[in-house]
Amino acid sequence: PSGAPHAPSFHESLVMPPQEPISPNEFTPQMGEDLGKVFFCLYNDITWLNSRWKMFRALFTKSEGRIKLYNNTADLFFRILWQALFEDVVLQLSRITEDTATNGKENMTIRRLSGLVAPEIKHVVKGLSKEAVKKAELAKAWRDKALAHTDFNHKIDPDKNPIPTLTYKHIDEAMTAIIDVMNAIYMHYCQEKSLFCVVNAEESVEGLIAYLHKGWQAELALQERMNSGTWRPEDLNFTDDV
Repeated sequence: PSGAPHAPSFHESLVMPPQEPISPNEFTPQMGEDLGKVFFCLYNDITWLNSRWKMFRALFTKSEGRIKLYNNTADLFFRILWQALFEDVVLQLSRITEDTATNGKENMTIRRLSGLVAPEIKHVVKGLSKEAVKKAELAKAWRDKALAHTDFNHKIDPDKNPIPTLTYKHIDEAMTAIIDVMNAIYMHYCQEKSLFCVVNAEESVEGLIAYLHKGWQAELALQERMNSGTWRPEDLNFTDDV
């Protein structure tokens, strides 16, 4: 967005998901201009959202061993990363299932789709959209009371004024419901479905975990050599080029 800090110069393949349409007009031949452009925007947003959620799941819910590894290596960093990713997903879930307009401003949301699709699938898309909105209700409650705003009564006395519990399962179900809406349209117009996920999302997490684990094992071995007086000259060589 205009005015936002410049992102680091990441690898070009990370700018857009590899399987993502290459043009905003990618879907217009099959869907027409109005639906095609809205579908393209939502396709991009949902692909990145689902990718971030899959990465979150791989990072923080796969095993207790991973949490122990984070606590041994960079506990504060991973605590902040957990919060940042989780809150980002909750906010985006709320945006994608928001009303078509709020306070007179138009929103890009799956609720627009049923009014743009062919009559023969309008009822199906409307029903799936309604279900997705319902599945995302808890995310919106969190957004309203803890993220976009800070609820006064909850902040003063959280025990008496709790925020509804939002679980990983709730987010899984909301994500699945949103993808179901998109794939109903995708199948009708393009005769195929999409995973709505960057191809290497979870694999990139596995690579990080592997290197982090190797680094921690190397640190333990170094500590053992230093404690036993069997350190090697290269143990004292440090680099600041990363």
